[in-house]
Amino acid sequence: MVLRKIFLAAASLILLGGCSSDELANTTGGSKTPGVTISAGMDEGTRVSFTPYTEGAERLKVAWESSDALFAVVSSSTNTGNFTVSQIQSDVHKANFTGTFDTPLTQSSEVSACVKTASSTVSGTGATFEWSTQTGVAADLGKYDILTGNGNYEPSGTSPIHMHFDHQMSFLKATVILPVAATGNTATVTLKGTGLPTSVVWNGNTNTFSDLKTGNITLTAAPVNGTEVTVYAALYPGTVKELCADVTVDGTTYGNLLVTHSATLEAGKLYTVSRNASSIEDIKLWIPDAAWSKVIDCKNYKIASVAREPEEGSDWLNVSSDGTHVTLSADANTTGAPRQATLSFTNGSSTTTVDITQIEDKDFAGTWDMTAFKVFYTTGDATITGVGTNIHDNTWSAIGTTPGDGATNDIVKEGVDYGNKQEMEIDYQSGGSSIAGIYQAGTHRQNLSMRGLYENLRTKGSAEVDYSKMSANVYFFIDTNQSNSKNQRLYTGTYAGQYANLMPEFYNTSTSTHWDFQYAWTGGTGYWWYRGDVTVAGHTTKVSWYANGTNGYQNLSAKLRVVGLQVMRYTGPVPSASYIIREPESLGAPKPNWGAYAITYQGDIVMKRTADGYREITIGGDN
Repeated sequence: MVLRKIFLAAASLILLGGCSSDELANTTGGSKTPGVTISAGMDEGTRVSFTPYTEGAERLKVAWESSDALFAVVSSSTNTGNFTVSQIQSDVHKANFTGTFDTPLTQSSEVSACVKTASSTVSGTGATFEWSTQTGVAADLGKYDILTGNGNYEPSGTSPIHMHFDHQMSFLKATVILPVAATGNTATVTLKGTGLPTSVVWNGNTNTFSDLKTGNITLTAAPVNGTEVTVYAALYPGTVKELCADVTVDGTTYGNLLVTHSATLEAGKLYTVSRNASSIEDIKLWIPDAAWSKVIDCKNYKIASVAREPEEGSDWLNVSSDGTHVTLSADANTTGAPRQATLSFTNGSSTTTVDITQIEDKDFAGTWDMTAFKVFYTTGDATITGVGTNIHDNTWSAIGTTPGDGATNDIVKEGVDYGNKQEMEIDYQSGGSSIAGIYQAGTHRQNLSMRGLYENLRTKGSAEVDYSKMSANVYFFIDTNQSNSKNQRLYTGTYAGQYANLMPEFYNTSTSTHWDFQYAWTGGTGYWWYRGDVTVAGHTTKVSWYANGTNGYQNLSAKLRVVGLQVMRYTGPVPSASYIIREPESLGAPKPNWGAYAITYQGDIVMKRTADGYREITIGGDN
């Protein structure tokens, strides 16, 4: 059945604080048996806020409806009765309910009753009330209210039982602030808090409550207006701590948005909370390079102090207040590189942190420093003899660099001199063709070209920014040429006139050999080098390709893991076994299966770029 209406009069927002409030009053009525009438009364509505009474402030109103019903129990017995509305008085705050008990009542029998709702279940002499799912709409608050009354049976008169009905639930109106504006009109909101009650059992024969259950409360249709979500909820009285909301709107979920740190809720009171009246939620965003701003309605908010990280060159992120609004803004990023800054400001009682990263795929163009854990490269001239699988580099030799501290875990670390700094030049092209991946799922747009791995070799790649996930990745294609010829002609250096391509170096988990020197060639247009994860801190951007197990291997099959990158040499433009150049057989097994690579980068590989004009972060000595 539909419970009596609960609705809100015209309101002004009230800050959750520690002032006094009025309680909802109670009225009396009467009843008799065997056809018993219960006269049930409740006040027409009393202001419930934390401020002294003023006209126009928010108030709670109640009214009986013809569909309302009562469940009554005689004290200390199993004698129960069900009652329906027989008369509602003109002011709708008093009503008569008629019904019968299982057995007749005696003089002065004490009777307790509760209002049955759609969220209640009657069993024996008790009723279970459950409110873990609500609409979040003000007009529906009454569906989740708990009203109980108590009175004695006096057979004289037309209304033998007069009851005082009290509200057993408190009510909350809260404004939850989203980090970005939403286009949807409603949101699904999950309220979370320490020991947040979701159901309780009313024991009719003792008029007490027990078996309180806790959990989350889901509001299915909370109203949305731009960055504000208005939440209406019925909550069980008590102290609520760290009340947060997960808000899903426009297909995106924003987690752990603070409603209030702590509040003690009393039955029959309406609590109005506007978070930005006293504090502003932390914001963390990745945004494009265009100028950005966000205006937050925040009355009487005065900024006491502002701190920036990094201290130098972070004045592109700003905050100001005019007594009514707080404005956050970021200047357009014209540095040509990604950048990140953190702004912390306080009003003297609460601190807000704003973390903004400005980044676009075009910002990856420029000069990067690359460090690998270990590097091997060939020396000497190539003397090519034979054809097919007998194409050997008879003067093949290799020199390798090792970490300065003798590290053996394959991870590039800050402050370690790896002695193998490479300068990588990345160009950007707008648009670019879409290329379907084979080892990595999905289609990626070719918008990068990188040079610096080896002589004039230029590799194609892709930079992708996901603003919703606040992440970015860089990929480079093993098929360096992205054309029918696949291999790329070398025009400079020792091996000018030959062809080259990239291949991943593998670790074979099915053998005892850590480095598995297998040659590979590309048979399609979608092979990759493994994915590089992008991090931005201040003015420095890093792209890290993880090879070590601590950071997570790039898996290509059940037994092969990518642990490095090689530049392979060929006699022709097609990357096939017939054209690959190999080590001479005199070097030992597996003889013809070992390709005479030009250069190999092993272990973790880190590329770093710092925007011009700012101090660099050292990775591996002078790198």
